[in-house]
Parts: sequence; structure tokens; C-alpha cells
Amino acid sequence: MFMILLFINAFTTIRPAQVNKKTTYNTTLIRYTTKLLDTILLNQDKKLRPQSDDGSPLVVEIDILIRSMGPISEQNMEFSLDCYFRQKWLDKRLAFNQAYSSKPEIPLASKMLKDIWDLSVLKVYFKLQRQQGYYVLQIYTPCTLLVVMSWVSFWINKEASPARVALGIMTVLSMSTLGFGLRTDLPKVSHHTALDIYILSCFGFVFCAMIEYAVINYAQIVYIRKQIHDLQGLDSNAAMGNINIFTAGLISARKNTLQLDDDDVKLAEEKARLEALPWYKRIFFKNQNTSMFYRMAVKAAKARKKLRMRDPAKVVNRIDNFSKIVFPSLFILFNIAYLIAYLYYIPDEVDELLYAIDNGTPNNS
Repeated sequence: MFMILLFINAFTTIRPAQVNKKTTYNTTLIRYTTKLLDTILLNQDKKLRPQSDDGSPLVVEIDILIRSMGPISEQNMEFSLDCYFRQKWLDKRLAFNQAYSSKPEIPLASKMLKDIWDLSVLKVYFKLQRQQGYYVLQIYTPCTLLVVMSWVSFWINKEASPARVALGIMTVLSMSTLGFGLRTDLPKVSHHTALDIYILSCFGFVFCAMIEYAVINYAQIVYIRKQIHDLQGLDSNAAMGNINIFTAGLISARKNTLQLDDDDVKLAEEKARLEALPWYKRIFFKNQNTSMFYRMAVKAAKARKKLRMRDPAKVVNRIDNFSKIVFPSLFILFNIAYLIAYLYYIPDEVDELLYAIDNGTPNNS
């Protein structure tokens, strides 16, 4: 302890005299400043606002310097802000060496404040806008590519059911994961947003592309059943006639698969086959052109020609070709209408709010 005291004493003695003078100056400055402020604020009442000589409202100059903003939580709709907030006004009561005269005071109830004057309120609005480039790369572009990918099924053979079904399911699940999964970082709002409309529209296009294959598959099955029923009717009529005329080529054993022969069944060939029959099979008919066999041959020939012209594969290909044009056209029109609507016709909610405040229009929302 003795050594510490000696060290402190020695250190004090070797300090320069200039440091002692500076400390004395600072102490004196603080004392005079305190005395000056006490004198000025002697008759000052902080409950009364400063007034000018003509009774005009007090003008307060305000400036804000924002140093930093963040982090921003979109999900909780919160952000932190570091700033300097300064206020400056002129109070003549603080004038030094001037006489101070108090004015008469009238105590009033707080309810009368609204009838006397309108209090000035300082409002600062920060318009926070998301960067569009981030959402274009993370949501809009992948959703668009998924919709385009769903159109690939229109070029896949209709008989490749596993490929078309797998592609449709993959695009639907990818759209669900991508579109609705990224919404977890955004705030929960009760109304729809522009992003919600685009995601739901893309999901609808992808889902319709998958349903298109179910439609053509069902249409093909219905058409095949109808044609098989017609052919079975022709076959039963031939059996009733107890004749072998259709065995040669009108209705082959492949009718159930609707694989028709490549050669056309002409009426002349059927007539020649009728003429080639033995005389005892034709003795009961006076006019071959009006016989039941001839009419059945004509009907069978027309049915085969009709089946060949209306092949189920052609019907399915017609639906696929129609989808190849309609789906891209509708999606392009939707994107054009979407961009025009939200860029030019549908205003931003924040802009509407600021416009209403600037013009004194009450906001009902």
C-alpha cells in the first residue's frame, strides 16, 4: 500500500502544469455555463409553448438523418431504424438580459383543445418497395418455364401414357412447391396480391395441360366403343343371313382393335363377290341390286370407309394440335394483360394512401 501511494505521488508531481490549467479552465467553463442556464431558465415554464409577438404559430424546423435501416422482417412486417432527429425553434423567452413579461393564463379543460386550434403533427412515411429482380428470378421465371414444360406433353405420343402422366404430375407438384412454398417468407395478408394471381394462373395452366390428356384418352375410349358397337351390329346381321360374305374382308377378325385393312372396299368388288356365288344361293332373289346381301355389302363398305376417315388417332391428334396453339396463345395473352394491368391500370396501395393523405381525403381502409 505504501508503494502504491509513493507511485501515485510521484506520478502527480511529474505531470506538467499545462494539464492542471486545462482542468481548471474546464471546471470554470462548466460552472459559468450552469449559472447562465439557471439564470435564463429561472422564469421558464416548459409547459407553455413559445409564442411570437404577433401570436402566429410557432415554426419548428425539423430534420432527420437516417444512418441505417434494417433488418427488415417481411413476415412480421417490422423493421429497425437508426436516425438523428433534430428540432429547432426560436423561443424569445430565452433571450439573455431581456425583461420577461408573463401573459394571463386561463385554465381550460382538455376537451376544448379541438375547438381552439389544431395541433400540428409531424408524420414521416417510409415507402418500402421490394426489389422486382429478385422475384422475377426466383418465382416468375421458374413458374413460366414450368408452364412451358407442361406443353411438351402435346408432342408426346398419345400411347405413351406413363410419359405424359409423369410429366403432368411432375409439373403440377413442382408448381405447388415453387409457387406456394416461397410464400412462407412473405407476410400473411387477407387480400390477394399480384404474385398470388400469377402463381394461381400458372397453376391453372399446368393443371389444364394435365387434364387435356385425360380428355383425349376418354374421348378415344368412347369413340372406340361406339365403333365396335356399330361393327358388331353389322356382324350380327350377316349371321342372320347365314352367309359368309363378310368373312372375305368386310369385317375382319381385327375389328375389335379397329385396325382396318389398307385396301378400300369398293362396291364393284362386293357386287362381283355376289355374282360369284352359286346359282342356288341366288335363286331366291330376282334383283341382286335390291337384295339384302347387296344392301349389307354397301352398308359395310360405307362403314369401313367412315371408320378409316374418322380414325380415333386422327381425332386425338386433332385435339393435341388444337392444344398446341390454344395453350401458348392464351398464356401469352395472359402475360400481356397481367403486365399492362399492374403497370398502368392497377395502382399501388401505398401510392393511393399517400395521395389520400396529401389531399386530405380520409382513408376508409
